[in-house]
Amino acid sequence: MSYYSRSLELLNTIAKRAALGLVRDFAELTQLQSAPKGHEEFTQAAIDRTIMVLRTELGKFHADYPIVDKVEDLPIAECFVVNPLDGKMNFMRGIPYFATTVAIVKRDQVLASVIYNPATGDTYLAEKGGGAFKEAARNNLRLRVSSRVDLPRTLIATEEEKLREHVGGMRNFGSVSLDLAAVASGQFDGLVRNGNSLSEMAAGILLVNESGGRNLSPQQSDERREDIKAIWQSGNLISGNPAICKKLFDLV
Repeated sequence: MSYYSRSLELLNTIAKRAALGLVRDFAELTQLQSAPKGHEEFTQAAIDRTIMVLRTELGKFHADYPIVDKVEDLPIAECFVVNPLDGKMNFMRGIPYFATTVAIVKRDQVLASVIYNPATGDTYLAEKGGGAFKEAARNNLRLRVSSRVDLPRTLIATEEEKLREHVGGMRNFGSVSLDLAAVASGQFDGLVRNGNSLSEMAAGILLVNESGGRNLSPQQSDERREDIKAIWQSGNLISGNPAICKKLFDLV
């Protein structure tokens, strides 16, 4: 059963179509791990092919929406923010934890997003005001952030060593978008990641919001409200259920 709009269905189709080549290329890379060189060139060629398909297909969908890479280039009206391969190092090493992402962004709002892992087929979708879902064969699974509020029992996606003594466990899997999908799914209780690009964050931020979570920047002055502009400008992100997000904000 579908719980989302025709526009989100089209975004989903486009993301998967663009990532078809990544499935083939990843299979080849897993057979080439013993080769002494060439992985970087092979991976860049795969990225280039993926972005070419994204540009073509998104142009058919909304020719009036530009594809934007940098925060300073965000227009006032709607645009596409895409990441052909979030988790480049994982892809290059044959690790099946990477994603193609597509989001519709309007300045400080993410309106719709898709995160698709071509290696596993895992697909996450969200629409502003419409909820967040993981695609399933029959009924799509509605996502909910975890309900844990005790920080020492949490599992956090982060590289921040200063958090180690405060949380139950830390993980860094190498793909911000998939880590945010895991927060939205309740697998991670929170995330603290610095130096992220717009395209790494955009799709996953909406997933977290629509699954009942919050997103903050350590640089914002007031944690009582979500400040997407501060997140975009700093590239630093704290995500999680509301209670854990506040506790992580206070620590970092």
